[in-house]
Amino acid sequence: MVTHYGRSWDEVIDLALMSIRTTVNDSTKVSPYLLVYGKAPITVHGVDISRRTKENNYHSSVDDLIKKIQENEELVKSNVNDSQNRNIWYINLNENHVKFEPGSWIRIRKQNPSAFEPRYSQPMKVIHEQIPGTYLVEDNKGKRFPVHHDRLKAHVIDEKYHKPPTEKRPLALNRENMNSIMTYMPSFSGGRNVTCVD
Repeated sequence: MVTHYGRSWDEVIDLALMSIRTTVNDSTKVSPYLLVYGKAPITVHGVDISRRTKENNYHSSVDDLIKKIQENEELVKSNVNDSQNRNIWYINLNENHVKFEPGSWIRIRKQNPSAFEPRYSQPMKVIHEQIPGTYLVEDNKGKRFPVHHDRLKAHVIDEKYHKPPTEKRPLALNRENMNSIMTYMPSFSGGRNVTCVD
């Protein structure tokens, strides 16, 4: 609309609003105008030329309008329920909800990994399910945090491989190497027991 009318788009805003208000909604199967006013909008092609008779006076017209609005509301509720049931079927079709038992091993999918990072974390242990679909997991450092099931992937691991990291072996260096290492690489030990041997 803006590209067609340029700077004078505001002159046709009423036509755009009428189009929105009279278009039939996919879920409700009725237009917003019909839902609010209980009748189709009066347009050039839809003018009602029926004459008012004694049976068709203002009181009966108001009563008919109330009935139409109530019928439309019931119709909309039914159509929305049908639409929701149809949509939930498609959502459930793609849902992959796997139950994880307490003590089982999982991996967590990383949110935005770079090209060279692994897509999943190190194996972690499931503590328990907090609410449906959210699990409390524990990493190898003992830190616990909740994770949604969409990010979890089952990881089969043998218990004999889950061991705490072994201590680093001690190092024995001669005095000359020891002095140069401590001068140029002060963090060389990295938790090792480094001793000097003459």
